[in-house]
Amino acid sequence: MDSSSPLSFERRPWRHDAPGAAAFASAYLDNYDEIAQALERVIVDHPVFGPLASSISPADRAREDAAARERLEAAFRGDWEAYASNLRQQGESYAAMGIRFADWYDLVGAFTSVLTRILVGESWRSPDALANALLSMREFLDRALSILGQSYVDASEARLRRRQAELERWAAIFRHVAWGVMITRGDGRVEVANPALAAMCGRDPSVMGGALVEELFASGEAERVRATVGGQALRDGATTYETIFARPDGTTFPARVEAARVSSPGEDER
Repeated sequence: MDSSSPLSFERRPWRHDAPGAAAFASAYLDNYDEIAQALERVIVDHPVFGPLASSISPADRAREDAAARERLEAAFRGDWEAYASNLRQQGESYAAMGIRFADWYDLVGAFTSVLTRILVGESWRSPDALANALLSMREFLDRALSILGQSYVDASEARLRRRQAELERWAAIFRHVAWGVMITRGDGRVEVANPALAAMCGRDPSVMGGALVEELFASGEAERVRATVGGQALRDGATTYETIFARPDGTTFPARVEAARVSSPGEDER
């Protein structure tokens, strides 16, 4: 990985003995409660982190706050691994819950604002000391965010690989199962049909997609199904009925249909 990439910091701990590090660490720990309260106000009002925080009991939160401070103090002493390990766990959790990594920057902004004000108030008489402390804070955040971000990316990619593998398994079943299967759209057309259904209906699988569902029924059957079954699948989630399908050559065949409502986020129900 190119050393200019922020993720290249993943294996490089924050430099606890760098110029300004001690001033930054001291300001953080001496004002820990003030910083925590500022973050708490942002978290409570945040549309993503607010509901998550409200689901944690006060006792659990107190325990986690104490553990977080211990990890922070250890990192400031040069023992970075416990702090980094917790960041990796957070990254994995964010990915699992579908939280955008960008939401984390809302908290980073609040943290930076409060701690910058504290550092300026304590070191304004010495521009060099202030510059070093601010640089150390920036370096700390860069390291922390790069670790959290790498973990988030790794976990997200792993989840996508698992989802892709699952989709491929379902696709194999869809293609090879002996039952006829199709997914229809809200406009009354077939979105996709498996080879078994195409063979039953005497149609080329390549032309099934986009076909009007009504064209698959024998004369009068589409109207009868609508009248007797109606929107039951949409209301109840699933329904079963018997009907008669027709092939382009005029032959027909009876079928027992099991219809179920399926939907995807941001899409119409089918």
